[in-house]
Amino acid sequence: MNRVMLGCFVFVPLLACHAREQPRAPDEGDTSVVIGAESGVQGHANDLPQGPEEGPEPQELPKADVDSQEEDFFPESCLALKAADPSLPSAVYNIYPQNGALQGMAMPAYCDMETDGGGWTLILNYNHKGTTNPELAVRVDSLPLPGSDVLGIDESLEFEHWGHAGNEMLRALTGFRELRFYCRSSENTRVLHFKTADVSCIEAVQLGNGSCGNLRNNFIPMNDHTAILPASLDRAEFDRFDETLTYNTFGKTEAETPDRMWSIRAEPSQQVWECDYGSNSATFHTLHRVWIR
Repeated sequence: MNRVMLGCFVFVPLLACHAREQPRAPDEGDTSVVIGAESGVQGHANDLPQGPEEGPEPQELPKADVDSQEEDFFPESCLALKAADPSLPSAVYNIYPQNGALQGMAMPAYCDMETDGGGWTLILNYNHKGTTNPELAVRVDSLPLPGSDVLGIDESLEFEHWGHAGNEMLRALTGFRELRFYCRSSENTRVLHFKTADVSCIEAVQLGNGSCGNLRNNFIPMNDHTAILPASLDRAEFDRFDETLTYNTFGKTEAETPDRMWSIRAEPSQQVWECDYGSNSATFHTLHRVWIR
């Protein structure tokens, strides 16, 4: 097998595992995972309102060319891996929570090692097909892995790709100082993509109390950010606990149309899936992701 040394350590990304496999201790047999384009219908359903033209299917990410790990190094985050070797590619790696019942257990996590300097851990991934209203998956002992970047792919039945970390999980992943929000929708051509170090929002996603209502005054847009939110933010839900990142997390009140929101199955009876617009419906395809660093 090929090996790559990271300073005095050798790291382990993972062999593609069953979606419900439990976290385990590292061993010398682990190899890397490559996240590629998902199978399924691409683009928009014929009976849906047509949004912007979608880009090509995502390309395979480079393999992390690693196959073993020293017993005395257990990175708590993707940022710790990035700090140990800045040349690591974006891939799935084992990280080791430092708090709670998960302390010291190996957990597969997708690490974005490129955006804004890298070191980002994916904690929320929902690629939602318009006109559907599937249940969300609050995770307590695993993290979602990215699937397709193409709008209109229904990933709700793919456990490894569908879900978000709940408050307990995020308390176990101690030490992060930033959140990064990303979403797109077939309703419009805008991209919402920004990072924040807002303490009140970070505390809300960890504890379940409070809100992300201060993002308007504390965010940095990424290069591809073209959305109206959060610069125009004037509303946010409080005390949503495990729904802090999904239930009307932030938005803008509109006088004559539904409020412009970040919503992931908010108000299930209305089936609200929204990215930088208001529809009070699940009509459009949406893709939401959140990262921590």
